[in-house]
Amino acid sequence: MIFMEIELEYVSFLDLPNFPNNSTVQVDQGLTVGEFLKQAGLTGPDVRHITAFVNGEQGSRRQQLKDGDRIFLYLPAGGG
Repeated sequence: MIFMEIELEYVSFLDLPNFPNNSTVQVDQGLTVGEFLKQAGLTGPDVRHITAFVNGEQGSRRQQLKDGDRIFLYLPAGGG
């Protein structure tokens, strides 16, 4: 298996124990954004609310990540 490195950042209330915030992580080459979310343990009904920004632009779940990409995971908070 060939790996690539991506820079990962996410909002503080997301809990990804295997992927530290503000870090460089190794993932399988050719992984899509959606596959990365599953690999990071982000599953269930709330995952549809997570927005992934790749290199500063909103990415789709089908977008293939490339070595050196910077991904930011955002989950809007609501309440009232």
